[in-house]
Amino acid sequence: MLPTECKMPDLARLLASSIDRSFLMNQLVGSETRFPEKMLIYRRNFLRLADKVVRDCSDARSAALLIIDKQKTSTLGIADGPAIMNIITNKLEDCIITLRTLFDYLDRIKSDTPGFPIDRLVKRRIEALNDTIMDVRDLIIPRIR
Repeated sequence: MLPTECKMPDLARLLASSIDRSFLMNQLVGSETRFPEKMLIYRRNFLRLADKVVRDCSDARSAALLIIDKQKTSTLGIADGPAIMNIITNKLEDCIITLRTLFDYLDRIKSDTPGFPIDRLVKRRIEALNDTIMDVRDLIIPRIR
């Protein structure tokens, strides 16, 4: 079944036309001196992966909007629907896998840094999101045993 509406949020404000102007990557600029080396590695990878999640979600959203527009204008070819749906599915799958990796990085950051300042309520919300992402990931990627 092809989508007829898109409820995915527009994340364009987090992206830019080039990587040097990306909001997420700009978070790295000027802050290198405040972190120990191990934290810098975690932080760089965390932000790189966060940027990847946003790009993958944005690509999936763009593909969904394209397929909706093609349906409305009656320009959707026979092969277009499955091809575009494949792009949407692949991008969303990548997004969920990468998001799960981000939660792993957050766990490493919390465990490797004594007294990492995360509010208790924020920690609980992150853990709840983590459980939800794991459930969705497990639906998409069945475990092979």
